[in-house]
Amino acid sequence: MSSFIIKDVRLFDGEETVENGCVLVEDGLIMEVGEDLLEAGIPVYSKSGHTLLPGLIDAHCHPYREVDLPEQSFRFGITTLMDLHNLHENAVLQKQRAKERKDFPDVKSCHFAATIDGGWPAWVEKKLGNNPYATYDDWPNVATEEAAEPFIQRAIESGADFVKLMHEGGKALGIKAGQIVQTRESVQAAVVRAAHKRSLKVVAHALSLKDTLEVLRAGVDGLAHTFFDEPIVPEVIDLYKRNNAWLNPTLNAAGSLTGDAADIFKMFSEDERVQRRVSKTTVELLHHCLHMKSAGASLEHAVESVRQLKAAGIPIVW
Repeated sequence: MSSFIIKDVRLFDGEETVENGCVLVEDGLIMEVGEDLLEAGIPVYSKSGHTLLPGLIDAHCHPYREVDLPEQSFRFGITTLMDLHNLHENAVLQKQRAKERKDFPDVKSCHFAATIDGGWPAWVEKKLGNNPYATYDDWPNVATEEAAEPFIQRAIESGADFVKLMHEGGKALGIKAGQIVQTRESVQAAVVRAAHKRSLKVVAHALSLKDTLEVLRAGVDGLAHTFFDEPIVPEVIDLYKRNNAWLNPTLNAAGSLTGDAADIFKMFSEDERVQRRVSKTTVELLHHCLHMKSAGASLEHAVESVRQLKAAGIPIVW
């Protein structure tokens, strides 16, 4: 593999910016970054007016379709996908494609989440009819504490890189209690303990303040959403600190579920830089919000929770 230097480029490493930088690449690896690098016999490319930054990480996706979403993600500069629940066979295929292709992002996946029969996300997928790829027959049913160890063993044997919990009672979505089957907090804690024994990190889905508190008490390492049904309370911050947990807030999901971000979605979909990288069908979908929220729920609750958690030193993973 060839080596080269990129110079006269604005460098951004995620925290700091170098306005006129150079990058030395040897055999596909970044070896040195500075303001004035010279190596005899190595091609030099001047990219004045351009910005160079590391590949982006999509910290929360569900690439049910075999290759469409990863390929689309790569077109937007995403070089690593965090797959937080998929069809197992797709996760296997996508990881294989990532090894074989240079135009395909790396994939880190839980393969399948700790789900429960009649629970999330099968409940909403069946209601909306938006996942024609799943039969739900082979989804885990982690309904008891005794089921935690076998679930973790299955995840390990499947090649899971981490563990995902689904903890959704529908409170933030305006769904009446009892319509969605929800895993008990003690069962979620058993899954966390079993995962930690195998040195696996655990991230959880929770959309309400109540559910967020429950999974944090269960000991999870991270949250795959922030809540939007109520304002943040001090106990949330305390539990994040106790667990040394991170937050991937998915404010776009909160904006869609509440309907509060419809104008932003429309503006994004009309950007020509977006339109030339996705299909017309995807552009149309970007105009729509799910509008599933309880009374009093708002995008601002989600945004304020991020403000306070960030101010408290909690890692925010975008």
